[in-house]
Amino acid sequence: MENIKIILADDDEDDRSFFQQALAGSGIDANLLALEDGQQVIDFLSDLHSAPCPDILFLDINMPGMDGKVCLRKIRSQVQFKDTPIIMLTTSTDARDIDETYREGANMYISKLLFYADGENWIKKIFSSDWRQRLLRRIREKFAFTKESL
Repeated sequence: MENIKIILADDDEDDRSFFQQALAGSGIDANLLALEDGQQVIDFLSDLHSAPCPDILFLDINMPGMDGKVCLRKIRSQVQFKDTPIIMLTTSTDARDIDETYREGANMYISKLLFYADGENWIKKIFSSDWRQRLLRRIREKFAFTKESL
């Protein structure tokens, strides 16, 4: 598998650290750029002439400054990122957040409660064969993974 360029936006340092450890433990060949809020993501994407384009983004919803939903809308408004998979990785299990992020173009929605119970396996599951094509086939019934949806 190719070296996957991942951006994670989460204001919680412990959550960023856990994600990084789960990624390292999964054996997936990836480079992770961990940012603290949506504005940092937008700033990074606006300055891509100096860095490679990410293959996938993970966005928390509840961040100070620019939250994940606003960041998602801004990314999807840029044509060069229309096919970049975006996974919402968040504590929110509110049906309105799930519906809104689906409508705004997110590719998957994962509850942190589930992800942090078994992060390495979630990473392996997300990046299994044909991961990009699978994520781009957005199927509403397979969009959200929350304790309530299992």
